Amino acid sequence: MLLNSWSALREIASDSGRQAENRPVRSIRLSGLGAAAGEILRDFGLADSAEWEFLINIYRGHPLWLKIIASMIQDLCNSSVAEFCNYGMLPCVDLQDRLEQQLWLAPAAGVQRLSQLEQQVLSAIVGQAEPVSLALLRTILQLSFEDLGNAMLSLERRSLLEKPETYGKETVFSLAPVLREYLQNK
Repeated sequence: MLLNSWSALREIASDSGRQAENRPVRSIRLSGLGAAAGEILRDFGLADSAEWEFLINIYRGHPLWLKIIASMIQDLCNSSVAEFCNYGMLPCVDLQDRLEQQLWLAPAAGVQRLSQLEQQVLSAIVGQAEPVSLALLRTILQLSFEDLGNAMLSLERRSLLEKPETYGKETVFSLAPVLREYLQNK
C-alpha cells in the first residue's frame, strides 16, 4: 500500500525510520520535482526559460504550487516569467487557499490544525533572517526541550520545516520561501 500525504501519520512515522530497510513500513519524504518541474512550466507555455530555475527553487519544485503560479503568470504577465520575477512573489489566492487548508483549518471541521505552540515556533522562525537552531529557538521562546522538540517533530512531519545542509555541524531549520512569505503576510 502506498499512502501519500502532506504529513506523516504519527503511527507510521514512529514505526518507520529513515534507515529502516528491513522494516515493513517505510516513510519517504518527497522533495519536489527539481529540474523536471520545467516540464510543467513548458506545458503552460511560459516564456523566459532562463528564469525557470529561479521559479522552481522558490516554489521548491512543488507540482501543484508551480501549476497555480504558472496559470497566474499566464494570466497576469502574458506568460513572461521574467516579468513575474520583477514583482517578487505575488500573493495568489489559489495558493493562499491551499496553504490555509494545510496550516490552519481541518477539512470541513473549522478547527485549527496547528497548536498554539506550533504557531509560536513558526512565528519565531519567520522572525529570523537566517535558519535557526534548536538552541536559538529555545532562547527565543523560553520553552523546555521537550515542548520544543514535540512541536518541531510535529511541524517536520507536516513538511513545514526545511533543514538546510550548509550550516556546519549544528542542525538548523528554515521555511520554504513561499511558506515564509505567506506567514509574514498573515
